[in-house]
Amino acid sequence: MFKITGIGDGDQSFDPGSVVILGSDLRIMEPVLTPEITEVLNAAHSRPSLSVILPLEPRFSLKAEAAQSLKIAADKAHVELLKYYQDDECRPIVQKLQRLISEIRIPFMKKGLAIFISPEFERVFFLDTPVEEKVIVDESFEIRELLYNAKQTIPLLLVILSGKTCRVFRGNQYNLKEIRLQIRESVYAYVNDAPERVANFSDMTARKQIVVENFLHHIDRELDNLLNETPSAVLLFGPEKILGDFKKLSRHNDTIMAHIHGNYEEADINTLLKLTSVHLEPIKTARQQELMRALDDAAGRKLIAMGINEVWNSASDGKGRLLVIEKNYHFTYQLPFEQTGESDPLNPHMRDITDAAIERVLRYGGDVEFVDDGLLENFEHIALVRYYPL
Repeated sequence: MFKITGIGDGDQSFDPGSVVILGSDLRIMEPVLTPEITEVLNAAHSRPSLSVILPLEPRFSLKAEAAQSLKIAADKAHVELLKYYQDDECRPIVQKLQRLISEIRIPFMKKGLAIFISPEFERVFFLDTPVEEKVIVDESFEIRELLYNAKQTIPLLLVILSGKTCRVFRGNQYNLKEIRLQIRESVYAYVNDAPERVANFSDMTARKQIVVENFLHHIDRELDNLLNETPSAVLLFGPEKILGDFKKLSRHNDTIMAHIHGNYEEADINTLLKLTSVHLEPIKTARQQELMRALDDAAGRKLIAMGINEVWNSASDGKGRLLVIEKNYHFTYQLPFEQTGESDPLNPHMRDITDAAIERVLRYGGDVEFVDDGLLENFEHIALVRYYPL
Protein backbone atom coordinates (compact mmCIF):
# COMPACT_ATOMS: atom_id res chain seq x y z
CA MET A 1 0.00 0.00 0.00
CA PHE A 2 1.10 3.55 -0.60
CA LYS A 3 2.81 5.54 2.13
CA ILE A 4 2.29 9.15 0.99
CA THR A 5 2.47 12.77 2.09
CA GLY A 6 1.05 15.70 0.17
CA ILE A 7 2.67 18.53 -1.76
CA GLY A 8 0.69 21.59 -2.79
CA ASP A 9 -0.27 22.17 -6.43
CA GLY A 10 2.02 25.15 -6.77
CA ASP A 11 5.10 23.43 -5.38
CA GLN A 12 7.42 22.26 -8.16
CA SER A 13 10.28 21.16 -5.88
CA PHE A 14 10.63 17.44 -5.20
CA ASP A 15 12.58 15.46 -2.66
CA PRO A 16 14.00 12.06 -3.65
CA GLY A 17 11.26 9.46 -3.84
CA SER A 18 8.61 8.36 -6.30
CA VAL A 19 6.00 10.77 -7.54
CA VAL A 20 2.43 9.55 -7.36
CA ILE A 21 -0.22 11.86 -8.74
CA LEU A 22 -3.68 11.41 -7.23
CA GLY A 23 -6.45 13.69 -8.36
CA SER A 24 -5.05 17.21 -8.43
CA ASP A 25 -2.30 16.62 -5.88
CA LEU A 26 1.33 15.69 -6.35
CA ARG A 27 2.50 13.25 -3.74
CA ILE A 28 5.73 11.54 -2.77
CA MET A 29 6.04 7.83 -2.20
CA GLU A 30 9.23 6.31 -0.84
CA PRO A 31 10.39 3.41 -3.03
CA VAL A 32 10.25 0.07 -1.28
CA LEU A 33 13.28 -2.12 -1.92
CA THR A 34 13.80 -5.41 -0.13
CA PRO A 35 17.29 -6.23 1.20
CA GLU A 36 17.57 -8.86 -1.55
CA ILE A 37 16.86 -6.38 -4.34
CA THR A 38 19.24 -3.84 -2.82
CA GLU A 39 21.98 -6.47 -2.59
CA VAL A 40 21.64 -7.45 -6.26
CA LEU A 41 21.26 -3.84 -7.38
CA ASN A 42 24.47 -2.86 -5.58
CA ALA A 43 26.49 -5.80 -6.89
CA ALA A 44 29.43 -4.59 -8.96
CA HIS A 45 28.86 -4.69 -12.73
CA SER A 46 31.17 -7.21 -14.32
CA ARG A 47 31.27 -9.61 -17.22
CA PRO A 48 29.98 -12.13 -17.61
CA SER A 49 26.97 -11.66 -15.33
CA LEU A 50 24.48 -14.51 -15.50
CA SER A 51 20.82 -14.47 -14.42
CA VAL A 52 18.86 -17.71 -14.45
CA ILE A 53 15.11 -17.49 -13.78
CA LEU A 54 13.33 -20.82 -13.44
CA PRO A 55 9.72 -21.75 -12.64
CA LEU A 56 9.28 -24.35 -9.92
CA GLU A 57 6.60 -26.91 -10.65
CA PRO A 58 4.73 -28.77 -7.88
CA ARG A 59 6.38 -31.98 -9.05
CA PHE A 60 9.78 -30.48 -8.17
CA SER A 61 9.18 -31.69 -4.65
CA LEU A 62 10.59 -34.91 -6.00
CA LYS A 63 14.34 -34.57 -5.63
CA ALA A 64 15.31 -36.42 -8.84
CA GLU A 65 12.98 -34.36 -11.06
CA ALA A 66 14.15 -31.09 -9.51
CA ALA A 67 17.81 -32.05 -10.03
CA GLN A 68 17.16 -32.91 -13.69
CA SER A 69 15.37 -29.64 -14.37
CA LEU A 70 18.17 -27.64 -12.75
CA LYS A 71 20.79 -29.50 -14.77
CA ILE A 72 18.96 -28.66 -18.00
CA ALA A 73 18.84 -25.00 -16.96
CA ALA A 74 22.60 -25.06 -16.26
CA ASP A 75 23.28 -26.53 -19.71
CA LYS A 76 21.21 -23.79 -21.35
CA ALA A 77 23.09 -21.16 -19.37
CA HIS A 78 26.43 -22.60 -20.53
CA VAL A 79 25.31 -22.44 -24.16
CA GLU A 80 24.15 -18.84 -23.72
CA LEU A 81 27.45 -17.80 -22.11
CA LEU A 82 29.44 -19.30 -24.98
CA LYS A 83 27.59 -17.07 -27.43
CA TYR A 84 29.40 -14.03 -26.06
CA TYR A 85 32.51 -15.21 -24.18
CA GLN A 86 35.45 -17.53 -24.58
CA ASP A 87 35.38 -20.88 -22.82
CA ASP A 88 38.02 -19.88 -20.25
CA GLU A 89 35.84 -16.85 -19.30
CA CYS A 90 32.71 -18.98 -19.03
CA ARG A 91 34.20 -21.85 -17.05
CA PRO A 92 34.35 -20.14 -13.60
CA ILE A 93 30.74 -18.95 -13.98
CA VAL A 94 29.51 -22.39 -15.01
CA GLN A 95 31.38 -24.03 -12.13
CA LYS A 96 29.75 -21.63 -9.68
CA LEU A 97 26.36 -22.37 -11.20
CA GLN A 98 26.85 -26.12 -10.95
CA ARG A 99 27.94 -25.84 -7.33
CA LEU A 100 24.98 -23.65 -6.38
CA ILE A 101 22.56 -26.01 -8.12
CA SER A 102 24.01 -29.00 -6.27
CA GLU A 103 23.36 -27.22 -2.95
CA ILE A 104 19.81 -26.05 -3.69
CA ARG A 105 16.99 -27.38 -1.51
CA ILE A 106 13.64 -26.19 -2.86
CA PRO A 107 11.24 -24.92 -0.17
CA PHE A 108 7.63 -26.06 -0.20
CA MET A 109 5.17 -24.07 -2.36
CA LYS A 110 7.69 -21.65 -3.87
CA LYS A 111 6.82 -20.73 -7.46
CA GLY A 112 10.14 -19.53 -8.86
CA LEU A 113 13.91 -19.53 -8.55
CA ALA A 114 16.40 -16.77 -9.39
CA ILE A 115 20.15 -17.40 -9.58
CA PHE A 116 22.62 -14.53 -10.04
CA ILE A 117 26.32 -15.18 -10.74
CA SER A 118 29.25 -13.02 -11.80
CA PRO A 119 33.01 -13.27 -11.16
CA GLU A 120 32.49 -11.44 -7.82
CA PHE A 121 28.92 -12.32 -6.85
CA GLU A 122 26.61 -15.30 -6.39
CA ARG A 123 23.13 -15.54 -4.85
CA VAL A 124 20.04 -17.76 -5.00
CA PHE A 125 16.50 -16.49 -4.30
CA PHE A 126 13.18 -18.31 -4.13
CA LEU A 127 10.09 -16.47 -5.38
CA ASP A 128 6.44 -16.65 -4.40
CA THR A 129 5.14 -15.41 -7.75
CA PRO A 130 5.06 -17.59 -10.90
CA VAL A 131 7.84 -16.89 -13.44
CA GLU A 132 8.83 -17.92 -16.94
CA GLU A 133 12.16 -19.57 -17.67
CA LYS A 134 14.87 -17.11 -18.73
CA VAL A 135 18.63 -17.13 -19.09
CA ILE A 136 20.21 -13.67 -19.40
CA VAL A 137 23.88 -12.91 -20.02
CA ASP A 138 24.79 -9.26 -19.44
CA GLU A 139 27.04 -6.97 -17.43
CA SER A 140 24.33 -6.59 -14.74
CA PHE A 141 21.62 -8.79 -13.27
CA GLU A 142 17.97 -9.29 -14.21
CA ILE A 143 16.14 -7.88 -11.18
CA ARG A 144 12.66 -7.57 -12.73
CA GLU A 145 11.46 -10.88 -11.24
CA LEU A 146 12.73 -10.00 -7.76
CA LEU A 147 11.05 -6.62 -7.95
CA TYR A 148 7.77 -8.02 -9.28
CA ASN A 149 7.78 -10.65 -6.54
CA ALA A 150 8.24 -7.95 -3.88
CA LYS A 151 5.58 -5.68 -5.40
CA GLN A 152 2.90 -8.31 -5.88
CA THR A 153 3.09 -10.23 -2.62
CA ILE A 154 0.90 -8.92 0.21
CA PRO A 155 1.84 -10.04 3.75
CA LEU A 156 -1.21 -11.79 5.17
CA LEU A 157 -2.56 -13.33 8.34
CA LEU A 158 -5.50 -15.67 7.88
CA VAL A 159 -7.46 -16.25 11.07
CA ILE A 160 -9.86 -19.24 10.97
CA LEU A 161 -12.42 -18.98 13.76
CA SER A 162 -15.13 -21.34 14.90
CA GLY A 163 -17.13 -21.75 18.05
CA LYS A 164 -14.49 -24.24 19.22
CA THR A 165 -11.01 -23.42 17.91
CA CYS A 166 -8.76 -20.91 16.19
CA ARG A 167 -6.22 -21.58 13.43
CA VAL A 168 -3.85 -18.95 12.02
CA PHE A 169 -1.90 -18.99 8.74
CA ARG A 170 0.92 -16.57 7.86
CA GLY A 171 2.23 -15.84 4.37
CA ASN A 172 0.86 -14.15 1.28
CA GLN A 173 -1.56 -14.81 -1.56
CA TYR A 174 0.79 -17.40 -3.06
CA ASN A 175 2.17 -19.22 -0.04
CA LEU A 176 0.67 -19.91 3.39
CA LYS A 177 1.91 -21.79 6.42
CA GLU A 178 -0.03 -22.61 9.57
CA ILE A 179 1.60 -21.25 12.72
CA ARG A 180 1.36 -22.17 16.37
CA LEU A 181 -0.06 -19.54 18.70
CA GLN A 182 1.26 -18.55 22.11
CA ILE A 183 -2.27 -18.84 23.51
CA ARG A 184 -4.59 -21.78 24.06
CA GLU A 185 -6.28 -22.41 20.71
CA SER A 186 -9.41 -24.20 21.97
CA VAL A 187 -12.41 -22.42 23.49
CA TYR A 188 -12.71 -25.20 26.09
CA ALA A 189 -9.45 -24.05 27.66
CA TYR A 190 -11.25 -20.89 28.82
CA VAL A 191 -14.21 -22.55 30.55
CA ASN A 192 -12.62 -22.27 33.99
CA ASP A 193 -12.13 -18.53 33.46
CA ALA A 194 -15.91 -17.98 33.34
CA PRO A 195 -18.31 -17.63 36.31
CA GLU A 196 -19.47 -20.86 37.97
CA ARG A 197 -22.29 -22.67 36.23
CA VAL A 198 -25.80 -22.17 37.57
CA ALA A 199 -29.02 -24.07 36.97
CA ASN A 200 -30.92 -21.33 35.17
CA PHE A 201 -30.82 -21.90 31.39
CA SER A 202 -30.53 -18.25 30.49
CA ASP A 203 -27.62 -17.93 32.90
CA MET A 204 -25.92 -20.91 31.21
CA THR A 205 -26.36 -19.28 27.80
CA ALA A 206 -24.84 -16.09 29.14
CA ARG A 207 -21.97 -18.08 30.66
CA LYS A 208 -21.27 -19.74 27.31
CA GLN A 209 -21.18 -16.31 25.65
CA ILE A 210 -18.73 -15.09 28.29
CA VAL A 211 -16.46 -18.06 27.59
CA VAL A 212 -16.52 -17.36 23.83
CA GLU A 213 -15.83 -13.65 24.33
CA ASN A 214 -12.92 -14.45 26.65
CA PHE A 215 -11.55 -16.78 23.97
CA LEU A 216 -11.92 -14.06 21.30
CA HIS A 217 -10.24 -11.44 23.53
CA HIS A 218 -7.19 -13.71 23.85
CA ILE A 219 -7.08 -14.17 20.07
CA ASP A 220 -7.25 -10.41 19.56
CA ARG A 221 -4.37 -9.87 22.00
CA GLU A 222 -2.36 -12.55 20.19
CA LEU A 223 -2.91 -10.60 16.96
CA ASP A 224 -1.01 -7.73 18.61
CA ASN A 225 2.07 -9.93 18.85
CA LEU A 226 1.72 -11.36 15.35
CA LEU A 227 1.22 -7.95 13.72
CA ASN A 228 4.13 -6.46 15.65
CA GLU A 229 6.36 -9.22 14.27
CA THR A 230 5.21 -8.66 10.68
CA PRO A 231 2.71 -5.95 9.70
CA SER A 232 0.09 -7.76 7.61
CA ALA A 233 -3.42 -7.53 6.27
CA VAL A 234 -5.81 -9.83 8.15
CA LEU A 235 -8.51 -12.02 6.63
CA LEU A 236 -11.08 -13.54 9.00
CA PHE A 237 -12.81 -16.82 8.14
CA GLY A 238 -15.66 -18.28 10.15
CA PRO A 239 -19.40 -18.41 10.94
CA GLU A 240 -21.16 -15.06 10.67
CA LYS A 241 -22.04 -14.86 14.38
CA ILE A 242 -18.48 -15.60 15.57
CA LEU A 243 -17.01 -13.04 13.18
CA GLY A 244 -19.61 -10.51 14.31
CA ASP A 245 -18.68 -11.08 17.95
CA PHE A 246 -14.99 -10.71 17.13
CA LYS A 247 -15.57 -7.48 15.20
CA LYS A 248 -17.35 -5.93 18.22
CA LEU A 249 -14.38 -6.45 20.54
CA SER A 250 -11.35 -6.40 18.24
CA ARG A 251 -8.81 -3.58 18.28
CA HIS A 252 -7.63 -4.57 14.78
CA ASN A 253 -10.63 -3.85 12.59
CA ASP A 254 -8.57 -1.36 10.56
CA THR A 255 -6.21 -4.15 9.49
CA ILE A 256 -8.96 -6.69 8.71
CA MET A 257 -9.29 -6.79 4.94
CA ALA A 258 -12.29 -9.12 4.71
CA HIS A 259 -14.76 -11.15 6.76
CA ILE A 260 -15.39 -14.43 4.91
CA HIS A 261 -18.42 -16.24 6.29
CA GLY A 262 -18.62 -20.03 6.40
CA ASN A 263 -17.27 -23.10 8.12
CA TYR A 264 -13.54 -23.27 7.32
CA GLU A 265 -12.42 -25.13 10.43
CA GLU A 266 -11.08 -28.03 8.33
CA ALA A 267 -10.17 -26.07 5.17
CA ASP A 268 -6.85 -26.95 3.54
CA ILE A 269 -4.26 -24.45 2.30
CA ASN A 270 -5.29 -24.68 -1.37
CA THR A 271 -8.89 -23.81 -0.49
CA LEU A 272 -7.76 -20.86 1.61
CA LEU A 273 -5.45 -19.60 -1.16
CA LYS A 274 -8.29 -19.67 -3.71
CA LEU A 275 -10.60 -17.73 -1.39
CA THR A 276 -7.83 -15.25 -0.58
CA SER A 277 -7.12 -14.63 -4.27
CA VAL A 278 -10.76 -13.72 -4.90
CA HIS A 279 -10.80 -11.16 -2.08
CA LEU A 280 -7.48 -9.60 -3.09
CA GLU A 281 -8.44 -9.05 -6.73
CA PRO A 282 -10.30 -5.75 -5.98
CA ILE A 283 -7.14 -4.44 -4.29
CA LYS A 284 -5.07 -5.18 -7.40
CA THR A 285 -7.70 -3.52 -9.62
CA ALA A 286 -7.86 -0.42 -7.43
CA ARG A 287 -4.08 -0.13 -7.33
CA GLN A 288 -3.84 -0.29 -11.13
CA GLN A 289 -6.63 2.27 -11.53
CA GLU A 290 -4.75 4.57 -9.15
CA LEU A 291 -1.60 4.24 -11.24
CA MET A 292 -3.50 4.96 -14.46
CA ARG A 293 -4.96 8.13 -12.92
CA ALA A 294 -1.45 9.10 -11.87
CA LEU A 295 -0.14 8.71 -15.43
CA ASP A 296 -3.06 10.64 -16.95
CA ASP A 297 -2.50 13.51 -14.53
CA ALA A 298 1.26 13.45 -15.14
CA ALA A 299 0.65 13.64 -18.89
CA GLY A 300 -1.53 16.71 -18.36
CA ARG A 301 1.27 18.35 -16.38
CA LYS A 302 3.94 17.37 -18.94
CA LEU A 303 5.67 15.33 -16.27
CA ILE A 304 5.76 12.11 -18.24
CA ALA A 305 7.93 10.16 -20.67
CA MET A 306 6.09 7.65 -22.86
CA GLY A 307 7.52 4.80 -24.90
CA ILE A 308 10.86 3.09 -24.51
CA ASN A 309 12.98 5.82 -26.18
CA GLU A 310 11.69 8.69 -24.00
CA VAL A 311 11.72 6.51 -20.90
CA TRP A 312 15.30 5.38 -21.46
CA ASN A 313 16.55 8.93 -21.99
CA SER A 314 14.83 10.26 -18.86
CA ALA A 315 15.88 7.26 -16.75
CA SER A 316 19.50 7.61 -17.91
CA ASP A 317 19.49 11.29 -16.90
CA GLY A 318 18.18 10.47 -13.43
CA LYS A 319 14.86 12.21 -14.09
CA GLY A 320 12.56 9.30 -13.32
CA ARG A 321 10.60 8.96 -10.09
CA LEU A 322 7.90 6.42 -10.96
CA LEU A 323 8.23 3.89 -13.76
CA VAL A 324 5.05 2.04 -14.72
CA ILE A 325 5.48 -0.91 -17.04
CA GLU A 326 3.31 -3.71 -18.36
CA LYS A 327 4.28 -6.97 -16.70
CA ASN A 328 5.48 -8.76 -19.85
CA TYR A 329 6.69 -5.80 -21.90
CA HIS A 330 10.25 -6.20 -23.18
CA PHE A 331 12.26 -4.31 -25.77
CA THR A 332 15.45 -6.00 -26.91
CA TYR A 333 18.03 -4.06 -28.84
CA GLN A 334 21.50 -4.69 -30.21
CA LEU A 335 24.35 -2.85 -28.56
CA PRO A 336 26.66 -1.17 -31.07
CA PHE A 337 29.76 -3.31 -31.57
CA GLU A 338 32.13 -0.65 -30.35
CA GLN A 339 30.26 -0.54 -27.01
CA THR A 340 30.17 -4.26 -26.33
CA GLY A 341 33.83 -5.10 -26.10
CA GLU A 342 33.01 -8.49 -27.63
CA SER A 343 35.56 -10.21 -29.79
CA ASP A 344 33.15 -11.36 -32.52
CA PRO A 345 31.32 -8.63 -34.47
CA LEU A 346 29.18 -11.32 -36.12
CA ASN A 347 27.79 -12.35 -32.74
CA PRO A 348 26.41 -9.07 -31.30
CA HIS A 349 25.33 -8.72 -27.70
CA MET A 350 21.56 -8.23 -27.29
CA ARG A 351 20.09 -6.52 -24.24
CA ASP A 352 16.59 -5.92 -22.88
CA ILE A 353 16.53 -2.16 -22.44
CA THR A 354 13.39 -2.29 -20.26
CA ASP A 355 15.34 -4.13 -17.58
CA ALA A 356 18.15 -1.61 -17.88
CA ALA A 357 15.61 1.21 -17.44
CA ILE A 358 14.21 -0.45 -14.32
CA GLU A 359 17.71 -0.60 -12.86
CA ARG A 360 18.44 3.04 -13.71
CA VAL A 361 15.21 4.28 -12.10
CA LEU A 362 15.92 2.34 -8.91
CA ARG A 363 19.52 3.52 -8.76
CA TYR A 364 18.41 7.15 -8.91
CA GLY A 365 15.95 6.67 -6.03
CA GLY A 366 12.78 6.12 -8.06
CA ASP A 367 10.21 3.37 -7.85
CA VAL A 368 8.74 0.84 -10.27
CA GLU A 369 5.21 -0.52 -10.54
CA PHE A 370 3.80 -3.23 -12.81
CA VAL A 371 0.36 -3.39 -14.41
CA ASP A 372 -1.45 -5.95 -16.54
CA ASP A 373 -0.52 -6.29 -20.20
CA GLY A 374 -2.46 -3.93 -22.48
CA LEU A 375 -3.29 -1.31 -19.83
CA LEU A 376 -0.55 1.04 -21.06
CA GLU A 377 -1.33 0.79 -24.76
CA ASN A 378 -1.93 4.56 -24.94
CA PHE A 379 1.47 5.10 -23.28
CA GLU A 380 3.33 2.70 -25.62
CA HIS A 381 3.42 0.02 -22.88
CA ILE A 382 5.86 1.87 -20.61
CA ALA A 383 5.73 5.29 -18.94
CA LEU A 384 7.91 7.27 -16.56
CA VAL A 385 6.72 10.09 -14.29
CA ARG A 386 9.42 12.76 -14.18
CA TYR A 387 10.22 14.68 -11.04
CA TYR A 388 10.15 18.07 -12.73
CA PRO A 389 8.41 19.42 -15.84
CA LEU A 390 10.17 19.86 -19.17
